[in-house]
Amino acid sequence: MPDNTARARQQAEYQRRTGNKAVRKYEKENTVRISLILNKNTEPDLIDRLQTVDSKNGYIKSLIRADIAQGKE
Repeated sequence: MPDNTARARQQAEYQRRTGNKAVRKYEKENTVRISLILNKNTEPDLIDRLQTVDSKNGYIKSLIRADIAQGKE
């Protein structure tokens, strides 16, 4: 049975050397990153609401999907 500590060190060393190339390649081919800037002075309600949810990503996606379901553009 292999030593788990040695295996963990091997994996950490591999990730350090490769720089997670596979992850970067997957993300480049399969994902889109969208950024949102909110103004503290004019949009405090939006900021407050987003700070109360566990998953900002999931919350925003659910709002967009609900909007799509209602047939809005």
